[in-house]
Amino acid sequence: MRNLLTRADGIVAHNASFDRRMLTSLYPWVDSLNWKCSLNGVNWTEVGLPERNLQALMAEYRINTEEAHRAYQDALGMLQLLSRRHAGKTLLAHLMGW
Repeated sequence: MRNLLTRADGIVAHNASFDRRMLTSLYPWVDSLNWKCSLNGVNWTEVGLPERNLQALMAEYRINTEEAHRAYQDALGMLQLLSRRHAGKTLLAHLMGW
C-alpha cells in the first residue's frame, strides 16, 4: 500500500480531514501525502449543487447509490462523480485547480 500511495500525485477523499485522520492513526506516513478534499475543494454551489454530501451529489448525477456508505461503492461513485463535466472541464480538474 505504501508503494502505491507514495507514487500517487494526490489522495482524493470526500471530507478528507476525516479520512486523513483515520489513516494517519494507522499509518502515520500518510499524513505527509498530498490530500485533496472533494467536499470542500469543489465549489458545489458554483457547479449548481447546493448539497455537498457524497450521496446527494451522486444522486444528482444519477450515479448508483444503492450501497451507500460502503467504502468500495463510495470510491467508485466518487470516481464517476469527478469524471463529470462542468464549464468545459471535469470536476476533478476543478478540484485539482487545473
